[in-house]
Amino acid sequence: MANQFRFHPKANSEFRDSVKWHKQNREDSGKEFANDTFSKIDEILKKPESRSQDEDGIRWIGLSKFPYHIFYIFKAPIVWILAIWHTSRKKDKWRDRKIDIE
Repeated sequence: MANQFRFHPKANSEFRDSVKWHKQNREDSGKEFANDTFSKIDEILKKPESRSQDEDGIRWIGLSKFPYHIFYIFKAPIVWILAIWHTSRKKDKWRDRKIDIE
């Protein structure tokens, strides 16, 4: 179990921008997007190592109601959220963020 999580600064911006976009374009979905995101973060915190990982130790989980993935790395006791990424975007564009937390 992880004790805490931290957003990479760019992941934090992605989260805020996504909430803002959903709030402006779909009634009440900004709050729903935020709730879905934090629900998945809670799930990650309970079992941070339960998701499969790639060769760089990066794990991911999909949101339940939105086409986004949360990419993260677990460095006990912290879960680092590297990206909140829409599934239509190329996922490798954020990979250099792992270097920022090591």
